[in-house]
Amino acid sequence: MPRGLPASHHSDTMENMDVYRQPRSPIRVACVGDSITYGFRLPRRKQTCYPQVLGRLLGDACRVRNFGVIGAIACKGSIKSYTRTREYRRSLAFRPSIVIVMLGTNDAKPRYWKGTSAFRDAMLRLLTDYQNLPSVPTVACILPPQTYRNRYHIREDIMQTIRDILKSLPFPFVEIPPGYVTVGPDGIHPDVKGANAIAQIAFTTLCKKGGSAAPHSSDV
Repeated sequence: MPRGLPASHHSDTMENMDVYRQPRSPIRVACVGDSITYGFRLPRRKQTCYPQVLGRLLGDACRVRNFGVIGAIACKGSIKSYTRTREYRRSLAFRPSIVIVMLGTNDAKPRYWKGTSAFRDAMLRLLTDYQNLPSVPTVACILPPQTYRNRYHIREDIMQTIRDILKSLPFPFVEIPPGYVTVGPDGIHPDVKGANAIAQIAFTTLCKKGGSAAPHSSDV
């Protein structure tokens, strides 16, 4: 687990993210995403993926569920679209109190990239659909972490465009500083230390601990 978190700034609405201020018990936290959320390539994935680590950090008052899907993209019109998956439907039925979304890495593959407008519209619709659930959850994004040379044809220049789009949406976000999440040999998927780092970032944001020691964040 990282000893210290990078510097940050928060938006005024970030106060809504304090998990222990949520009115219902247990507090249901849905972690939505792709293979990074799923924990692809991690040893003992079910125990070491970031949502599971986050659940241990939050404790018994919270119920954290992993809704990650390998290969999922945000954009519509593909068999890989997250909204076409069973995990998406399960995440809606979960009646979450909080939804953490980390999507966009696979959208940075040239074969899936449909441009800034398509990505922005798809993410805005996805986040709004969660926000409009009867459980009225707080919805936020973790921006996809830095990518390195990889065989998946994921382009860091497109990734940066995706991060900029996510920052522009009217939803809270947390930005992971370059190099903060360590990855495995494939240059994309976090190793155990990297998954722990993502969990710690999510935990710090949800609990509003650490003040200026929290990761770089928007005002939620």
